[in-house]
Amino acid sequence: MKNTYPVYFLFFLLIFCKTSMAADIVMVSDQSAQKDFKRITAQYLEVYPDHEGRMTFDEIKNQLFRPLQAKEITHSGEFLFAKKNPCVWIRFTVQGAQNKNNHWLLEFLDFNIKDIKLYLPDEKGRYTEFQSGYAYPFSSREIVHKNLDFSLTISDQPKIIYARIEPGSSTVLSAEIKSYEGFIQYSLTEYMLLGLFYGIMLVMIIYNLILYTTVKEKYYAYYVFYACCVALASMCHDGIGFQYFWPAHPEWNKIIQLLAHFGLVVWTLFYSKWFLNTKSNSPKTDRVIQGMIILTCVLLAVILVFKPAQLGYLIVAAAIPFIIVYSVAIKIYNNGFKPARFFIMAFSFFFLGFIVRILTYFGFIDNSIVAVYSYNIGVVLEMILFSVAIGDKIKTIKEERELALVEKDAIQQKIIEQLHENEKLRTKVNRELEEKVKERTEEVERKNQDLNAANTKLKALTDQANQWNIKLDLDNRQLQTDIKEIEKARILLKDVRFDEFSSVFPDERSCLQYLAELKWKEGYQCKKCSNTTFGKSKTPFGRRCTKCNYDESPTTDTLFHRLRFPITKAFYMVYLVSLKDNSLTVDELSDILSLRRETCWSFRKKILESRKNSKSSRKGTEEDRWAALALISIQS
Repeated sequence: MKNTYPVYFLFFLLIFCKTSMAADIVMVSDQSAQKDFKRITAQYLEVYPDHEGRMTFDEIKNQLFRPLQAKEITHSGEFLFAKKNPCVWIRFTVQGAQNKNNHWLLEFLDFNIKDIKLYLPDEKGRYTEFQSGYAYPFSSREIVHKNLDFSLTISDQPKIIYARIEPGSSTVLSAEIKSYEGFIQYSLTEYMLLGLFYGIMLVMIIYNLILYTTVKEKYYAYYVFYACCVALASMCHDGIGFQYFWPAHPEWNKIIQLLAHFGLVVWTLFYSKWFLNTKSNSPKTDRVIQGMIILTCVLLAVILVFKPAQLGYLIVAAAIPFIIVYSVAIKIYNNGFKPARFFIMAFSFFFLGFIVRILTYFGFIDNSIVAVYSYNIGVVLEMILFSVAIGDKIKTIKEERELALVEKDAIQQKIIEQLHENEKLRTKVNRELEEKVKERTEEVERKNQDLNAANTKLKALTDQANQWNIKLDLDNRQLQTDIKEIEKARILLKDVRFDEFSSVFPDERSCLQYLAELKWKEGYQCKKCSNTTFGKSKTPFGRRCTKCNYDESPTTDTLFHRLRFPITKAFYMVYLVSLKDNSLTVDELSDILSLRRETCWSFRKKILESRKNSKSSRKGTEEDRWAALALISIQS
């Protein structure tokens, strides 16, 4: 038995030596400084999983670390964190090679590492703890930078460095040893590119916000909200938001990142729903998109309550709505909707950047600066193409509307010419040509059907165009108002029957509106206190003084105040008695207006007396005299 002890000792010694020599030493030389960095890949690392995350540094030093297994190494040679381990310890050995420069930086490139505690030895082998990560306020970092950086002194003697890492949402350990010169050069370039990216984002947001405030079209608001969510998601991803906007609140990082990504999905769906016009082009898809919007909001609420740890997988799952919208856009484009081409190009750039970023996230692609910021590049190109797509769609709508207007004008011109021809035929032909006239009339009816079809098409296009052309709608309303005013003037300048007169003043509201326009044409002034501001009145088209609360009706102090019969008939009686035919008898007025003789006699007398007492009612045109007579105070 005594002879077996040396054998056992030698066996365990060989195992220990094999384990110790499994990881290479990170050799750092001045040549490493010339190429700016020395990457710490899997060949230099040894790990010890801390499944419960409770082990201290003094305990871990006595544990047996192991080399990385093949399943823990990415295609680019980096350490892939195991999702089942909330905490992992790593160690690696660094040594200088006759360096003139002994001062270096150890940088962990992934901002999403939740907690990292680094243990660095001094010349006497005593270890000092340094901590960083997004779980701590930004001010606690040794070096003010969006990445996790630590000062490192390297000598000719090998030094074993320990690190306790809680990955959080990080999946791959990307670490480099850099010279200060290389770090400064890399940081300046990175911050310059990030500034350019966020500058472009800010310009696009402000530009579309100005367009929204100008034309009041909601798709510009969708674009602005989408761009804001993209900017927030990027800030959370690269650490710019934590560094500059909420440095004292590390707990906001994941919440804002979650809200930004889900907001990105929701506003992209709203924008896609409008741009692709799915309600008309694909009703089933429109309902699917509507359901995805609701499902996304519900899923966000569930996530905020239960707080899942693996945000990366949720982000990948959030790509499903984008894939559906992308496929629908291709289908609608193949069906002839040409504006979708820029939309498809925009999503193609977005997917390219997103795929590269996801492959980098899970370690399938090397963590280069192009790969890391591929998502940002794709988003910038996507947003530019989205903006171009909006302009292209508006241009297409205008062209279709102009084409419809040309078709309508051509049909109208043909109808006008045909009507003229029919009118000439009616004066020349006799009964033998009735069949021919009938054929012509049928042809006109067919033309009318064509016109109705053109009008239907024009209405559909106009309804769509009116959503972004409010100014044109206001001009049309003003034109309609002018036509009504011309019609009123025409009525006052010729003899008309009561039914024709009633087409202009059909009811009490139209009469009161006309009186109000005449009465306060030069502006409102209270009869009690001369105040010029007013509020809503209890009577239609009346005005209530905001100072003394005097409520004035349009008929107050006029011929029409306190009438006991319809005001429309009173309007017509004023028109008949005062402007057109003073010789009408009371009986004739009674027959025309279907009023009692006594009522006609009383109001006719009131009109004649008011006209006699007023000078303004006897001057100017008939329209001016009628307007002046309508406003004659009963006290004058």
